[in-house]
Amino acid sequence: MLNDEGDFIEFDVVIGNPPYFSLSKVKEQSDYFSKANYKTYSKGADIYCLFYELGGNILKPFGFLTYITSNSWLRAIYGELLKKYFINNLQPLALLNIDDVQIFEEATVESNILTLQKSPSTLSFPVSNLSNNYLFGDSLSEYFKKNNFQFTPPATPEWFVGEQSIGLLKNKIESESKLLKDYNIRINFGIKTGYNEAFIIDEKKKDELIALDSKNASIIKPVIRGRDLKKYFYEFEKIYLINTHNGIKSLNIDRVNCEIDFPGIYNHISSFLPKVKMRSDMGKDWTNLKNCAYLEDFEKEKIIWGEISDKAKFAYDDQKYFAEATTFLMTGQNLKFLLAVLNSKVSEWYFNLIGTTTGMGTNRWKKYKIEMLPIKQPSDLQEKEIENLVNEILKTKKSYPNADTLNLENQIDQLVYKLYNLTEEEIKIVEGV
Repeated sequence: MLNDEGDFIEFDVVIGNPPYFSLSKVKEQSDYFSKANYKTYSKGADIYCLFYELGGNILKPFGFLTYITSNSWLRAIYGELLKKYFINNLQPLALLNIDDVQIFEEATVESNILTLQKSPSTLSFPVSNLSNNYLFGDSLSEYFKKNNFQFTPPATPEWFVGEQSIGLLKNKIESESKLLKDYNIRINFGIKTGYNEAFIIDEKKKDELIALDSKNASIIKPVIRGRDLKKYFYEFEKIYLINTHNGIKSLNIDRVNCEIDFPGIYNHISSFLPKVKMRSDMGKDWTNLKNCAYLEDFEKEKIIWGEISDKAKFAYDDQKYFAEATTFLMTGQNLKFLLAVLNSKVSEWYFNLIGTTTGMGTNRWKKYKIEMLPIKQPSDLQEKEIENLVNEILKTKKSYPNADTLNLENQIDQLVYKLYNLTEEEIKIVEGV
């Protein structure tokens, strides 16, 4: 709010529940905000970051601001700018972090209640994590008084607002570890067609197209989706991709009587006109898939996982399946060892600390978060022991996809505990005992 001179009207107190949505979803408005000199702005930021800054701007010196917002700023990349803004402009006074329980009926995100004062951040402040020991209807204020602890913002952008024992274990796992991104690996998105209805087909349609012309089989590839993935393996549901990335080579496809390499597939794809032609980034030939610079990776040995999952579900594939757009794939070296660590209880526990969530009880296993997982360097013997167990699991799963391999997985967990030199007490923390 501005006065007649065009300056902000300053307030003693600002209270609010700003909207939560990514600025990437409102391109026109985002372009405006990018030019408005917001210190908390980035292309991927949530709009509530700007509300924190605007609220801080209209406070009187030593005034108070309290917002209920998503708590994703604690762990998301865009939150780094918001934390920097707090340190330079606002002193946090109290943070109630609501991670494991849902106290707001209509909320679709995990949230927090944060109170700040307009002064540079120089002090520690009380934090409480609302957990399942909270009884609905009880006073949040009383719960906070009984369960808070002092938190000192670190010099790094990552703020871990947890119990001291958990923080110490997190630091131990990170100590002398190598980040996953520093291994000889490459992570990419699953294949994006731009219009799945035209390019993702079932078994019946696959058989029809091959019956029309056996050559069609050369560009029809089996597909694994996020929902098909299990820990270590997957269940193939007979879904296929029409891989026309370089298949239909006629660049004059709209010209009458032009020659088409795969006429049956062309007729199938053209049945989805005009929508299939409205896709972006598919080159000169609208029958092609969206451009993909790493197409060869799909036919390599790889680890596949879905972006959204309640548990670690990293699957291994050496059968040249294509990974669909809701998944990620990792190629490179030491894959079976990395597969074991990624599926371990240590990894799942650590990712629950640093990962972002959907707000509905599931994590987002995004590339930039997966790359930050700390991996202890194994000895040759440790790596061999772990890989032998992985091979046993994979051999069993290939013959019997629903086979119970829990005993082998538990053995891997024990080896991973040794890899990180965890004590019995630390193992109890990881296992939630």
